[in-house]
Amino acid sequence: MFNKVDDAFFNVADMEKSVAFYRDTLGLPVKYESADWVEFDAGNVTIALRRFGSGPEGRPELGVGEGATLVFAVEDMEKTRTELEGKGIKLIGGVFEYGSVKLAAFEDLNGNVLQIYQHAG
Repeated sequence: MFNKVDDAFFNVADMEKSVAFYRDTLGLPVKYESADWVEFDAGNVTIALRRFGSGPEGRPELGVGEGATLVFAVEDMEKTRTELEGKGIKLIGGVFEYGSVKLAAFEDLNGNVLQIYQHAG
C-alpha cells in the first residue's frame, strides 16, 4: 500500500528563522526551497518545514509546535484510499490537489495526523 515514508514535516510560524535553525545550527543541507515549503536532506528521509496556513484551503493541519506529520508516498491514490477505507480508516476532508501533488490525510488511533501523497503527473 505505501511505498516509503517520504518526509516528516513541521508547521512553522517564522520560516526564515526555522530554516536557519535546521540549515545552520543542525547542519542539514537544503534540497528544495520555496516561500512556503523547505526540504532538508536527512539521509533516508526528508525533513520539511511548511509555513503554517499555506496549502490547499480546508486541508487539515497541525498547529505550530503540535508535532510532525508523517507523509507516505503512494503510487495510486484511489487504490490506496479504497484500501484504507476498507480497513475502516476515513480520510479527513477527502483528496486535495495541490500543484502537481494529490494529498489526503487521516488519523491514527491516537489522533496523530498521517498523510499520503501521489505525484499527479
